[in-house]
Amino acid sequence: HNEYTEFYLKSEADKVIAEKDKELRRHKYKRCLAMAEWCKERIARIERDYAFWQYGKDYAQNFYMKWRKRWLEYAEKFKEAK
Repeated sequence: HNEYTEFYLKSEADKVIAEKDKELRRHKYKRCLAMAEWCKERIARIERDYAFWQYGKDYAQNFYMKWRKRWLEYAEKFKEAK
């Protein structure tokens, strides 16, 4: 047995890991909300810029609506860590 070997108590290590996990989940939650907001802005921009242009407009809007919904669902998974 070497008395100079460093070691960590399991309880202390578990606390640090839990804190880092909570911080990581919070960042993921914020990122998901930011991406959902970006998709919402893209939908509004398509509506504004292509108001008189019908070809492809619905496809683009549906694409961003689908991804906005997905990002909000992902955010829901990380919500308890906020």
